[in-house]
Amino acid sequence: MESNGPRSESSSAPNERQTDGSFSIEGISVTAASTDRPGAYEYEDLKRGSDTSTLLTHAVFWPIYLLVAFPIQYLIRILLWGFWRKRHVWHVPTRLQILFREATENLHKLRFLLNPDRRAVYLRASRVYTPAQVFPHIAGTKPIPEDPSSKRQRKSGRWDRLRKQVYERDEYTCVNCGAEGGPNGSTELHADHVLPSSRDGSDTSRNLRTLCRECHEARHARNFD
Repeated sequence: MESNGPRSESSSAPNERQTDGSFSIEGISVTAASTDRPGAYEYEDLKRGSDTSTLLTHAVFWPIYLLVAFPIQYLIRILLWGFWRKRHVWHVPTRLQILFREATENLHKLRFLLNPDRRAVYLRASRVYTPAQVFPHIAGTKPIPEDPSSKRQRKSGRWDRLRKQVYERDEYTCVNCGAEGGPNGSTELHADHVLPSSRDGSDTSRNLRTLCRECHEARHARNFD
C-alpha cells in the first residue's frame, strides 16, 4: 500500500541492486520500459507471458490445481485454523462469523479475475499457487507482501509531492492495466511500493509505481476500506 511516512530520497536504497541500467528490489527485477518515457519501468511481479509455452502450461495447470490441489489445500487450512487452535481463544459461533466474513471478502475479490492483468497479479498475491511460482519458464513472480504488524505515520506534505512525481513519471497511467487518471482520465490512482514500507521499503521514486485502485487492491490481494 501507500507509505505511512516518507523516507529520504536517494539514488539507490540498501535493498536495491543495480546492473546495466536495470535493478532489482528484494528479488523483483525492474527494467527500463520499451517506451519513449524516461524513467518508465517494467516490473517482474506484474509481467504476463503470452507465448505458446506459457498458454499451454496455464491450460494444463489450472484445471488440475483447481479440481485437485486447491480443495485439499483449503480443507487443510480450515482444519488447521478451526480445530488445532487453542480452543479457549474463540468459541464456535465467533469462528463461524470470521469464516463467513472471509468468504464474503473473497467473493468480492472475484472481480479481479475479470481483467487479465489484474487477475495475474491478484492470483500471485493470494494464497493460491500459480504457474509463475511453480515453473521457471513462466514470466512473472509473486509480489512482495506487506508486514501487517508494522505501521508508520504518514507525513503528508513530502509524501504528496513524491507521489505526484511518480504519477508524472508514469504519465498518470497504471503500469499494470493501463488505466488513466489525473489529467488524462477519471481512474483513481495510487502510489504503490514495490517493497512495502512495512518491510522497510524506501520512499523513493525507484521503489514507487503508479497503480489504479483496483490493481493496487489486487497486488495486495485484499479490499481497501
